[in-house]
Amino acid sequence: MSLNVGRFVPVRFLALISHFVILVTVLWSVNATVNSCLPTGYSQTDFETFKERLTIGFSLGIALVAIEMIGFLLGISMFVTSIALISTLAHVVASILLAMFVLDSWECQSYWYIFGFCSATPAFFELVALMLYGLGKRR
Repeated sequence: MSLNVGRFVPVRFLALISHFVILVTVLWSVNATVNSCLPTGYSQTDFETFKERLTIGFSLGIALVAIEMIGFLLGISMFVTSIALISTLAHVVASILLAMFVLDSWECQSYWYIFGFCSATPAFFELVALMLYGLGKRR
């Protein structure tokens, strides 16, 4: 039984958009996010440090999702089965985990695990696909 990757195209698109929207929303409300993820009795220095780190993290997440969206919309990885599965799974999980991160007030450091597994990993595979498929077509 083979997978029809064409069925994953709308799901992957929606997962990418969902992850992107949640990241933008969390970046816009970074002060509230930092307030909720720090322990009680934090100092202003702690607040500023974690605000800077999370702002960088959310911005990097947005950039990586944008890179992946560009590669997807250009058709470079749209019909590559393995990348479609990895991307779809990673972005669905990222959307769920980021919602839980905000709603359940997880520790600030938890974001970096979500970033590593759900933003950096699929972006890495997208860049590999760009190098293998996108640049290979021009030769």
